[in-house]
Amino acid sequence: MINTKYLCCTDTQCDASCRFYRFLKCLSSAMTKKNYQSSAIHCYSRCTEHFFRWLSFPSNTGKKINESTIQSFIDHLPICTCWSRASRSYNSVHAALNWLLRSLREAGEIPNKSIPMTLIDIEVEKFKTYLVQVCGLSENTLILRARYLRRFLNAIYGNGIVDIEKLTPYIVLDYVSEQARRCSRSTAKVIIISLRSYFKFLSVTGRCNLDLYAAVPNIPQWKLSSLSMTLSDTEVKRVLSSFNRSTPVGKRDYAIALCFSELGLRTCEVAELNIESINWSDGSIIIPGLKSRRERIMPLISRVGEAIAIYLQDVRVDSDSRKIFLRLRGAIGYPVSRGMVHAIIARAFERCSISLPKNFGPHVFRHTLAGKMLQQGNGIKNIADMLGHKSIETAMIYTKIDLSMLTQVALEWPEENK
Repeated sequence: MINTKYLCCTDTQCDASCRFYRFLKCLSSAMTKKNYQSSAIHCYSRCTEHFFRWLSFPSNTGKKINESTIQSFIDHLPICTCWSRASRSYNSVHAALNWLLRSLREAGEIPNKSIPMTLIDIEVEKFKTYLVQVCGLSENTLILRARYLRRFLNAIYGNGIVDIEKLTPYIVLDYVSEQARRCSRSTAKVIIISLRSYFKFLSVTGRCNLDLYAAVPNIPQWKLSSLSMTLSDTEVKRVLSSFNRSTPVGKRDYAIALCFSELGLRTCEVAELNIESINWSDGSIIIPGLKSRRERIMPLISRVGEAIAIYLQDVRVDSDSRKIFLRLRGAIGYPVSRGMVHAIIARAFERCSISLPKNFGPHVFRHTLAGKMLQQGNGIKNIADMLGHKSIETAMIYTKIDLSMLTQVALEWPEENK
């Protein structure tokens, strides 16, 4: 709770102090409704108290509570000379003040953020509507396509009018060439796919011909040119044993890890599992079709089912959400996000001192499971069905994982003639 004696020293400041005190109560009430623990509410209140004290300085008199003011306050943290008990942690302050903004706007204490859409925003929204209604893309793919289109339009038009007639194949070629020099090969390929998708959208709607589509160059990226990273059985056991299953969080995280290692699920699929997804009577689990837009039914391996059952019986809190995995800290009872699921596995790898390529994370379990299935004699079609691939070609990369079989068909290196 805020201490008003730190906020005012004159009668003219008392009204502001009472207003800040009311705002702080608004923050506390909003966090309580979200089931945040008292320790988190206390921490955010301390951060907010520091912000209110900074606002009471003569140089900040009259400043409104908005994104710009909050950024100015965060910028002053490295050189802060405020009272000694003030919180200066960037992560805590940033999270606390974002909560403050949301809670005040929901309560009507400050105006809602109203930013008019730019011409580029309107163009991107039209493209996103096309991708959803015509192409049926998944949410993650939609986000990437829109992101790279926005960057392209900003680079070409800035804040001006989006005039498609001014686009020429040379402009497109120069832009792609510049981006390819600045980013990785895989990122450049995503940029190219996004632009081609956009130019196809323009062609379908009659706003340009296919010349722009054809102008987007190809980035050489040979299929099956690299080996997929996999984990050994020992490494998988080390990761799974790194979870402390005597704690509630450990039991939940262990069940999540088994969904990756035993079922080969994607991060989004683990986060979206519902209680109704599991059929305990016949030992099956329905995997939501988020990327392929097709649900698939898989056998519920006993080890996974046992871990989920222990979590559901001993750990999972009462919640209106039907998602299986819920938060146990912070917003208790709310579903875990995809980012949280990714972070759970990333921390397990750190505990085991296993280094992975950037942004690889839980996906390594899919490659590992595919390699194990291949070694056990399963065909590519079975692997593709298990992992939820639409095309068998997508699963062909796993044919290179079975190194023991490859050594049997590899020719000996010719000896140099003496």
